Amino acid sequence: FRRVLFRSPRMSQPRSWHGCAYDSQKNRVYVTGGYQNSTAHWSSTEFLDLSQDPLVWTVGPELPFDGLLGHSMAYIESMKSVVCKGVDFSYGPVEVFKDYGIEIRPGITILRGYSGSGKSTLLKLIAGYLKPGKGKISLPVPWVSPNKKFQQYGLGFVFQRLNLLPLATVLSNMDIAASLSGVPKEVRKVKTREILEELGILELAHRKPSKLSGGQQQRAAIARAWIKNPSLLLLDEPTSGLDNE
Repeated sequence: FRRVLFRSPRMSQPRSWHGCAYDSQKNRVYVTGGYQNSTAHWSSTEFLDLSQDPLVWTVGPELPFDGLLGHSMAYIESMKSVVCKGVDFSYGPVEVFKDYGIEIRPGITILRGYSGSGKSTLLKLIAGYLKPGKGKISLPVPWVSPNKKFQQYGLGFVFQRLNLLPLATVLSNMDIAASLSGVPKEVRKVKTREILEELGILELAHRKPSKLSGGQQQRAAIARAWIKNPSLLLLDEPTSGLDNE
């Protein structure tokens, strides 16, 4: 799991973990992660005995999470995937998907297909911007299914037409996206510079989209999606405007 926040009676503040697994036989949660504030920092791997440490679980921005306990490791692994089952979708009389299914596991997945085969439509269905006529789309925990909360906090999406705010600079586009998804201001300052440097457009931070080339706009759109630190990053034709470098 990308992030699990929890509080137990023995803690004065919630801790943040970046990995966890449940052992049903021993009733323990094994966790790896860290906690940091203005006065302390630590990172460790340890276990919590749930009979002694009753927990209140939340994942992301105040989203309840009680789906971990009591499940096998195989089930927990499956909760990290995007799964489409029996999906039907049509644009009016034009059928795009019929009883379509796919499981997308953690990592990088590339969708290949001819123009008009439904690649962009599939991304928008997973994001929740389109609704299937039939079937089910499941997202990694804690999101479960596409909804407004997922779009705001858990999703990064780069559209084929980019959709950068035309009157805002690259920096402002990133800052608006990050603030709406709850990224703290101090984190935004650090991550914005890191991402712009990684994409090679740091010197373009104060330019508006109209002053950027097509490839530069593409990288700015990727930066805007990336700054949210999303659970799921969907890129529609992300290399279409980029040069070989």
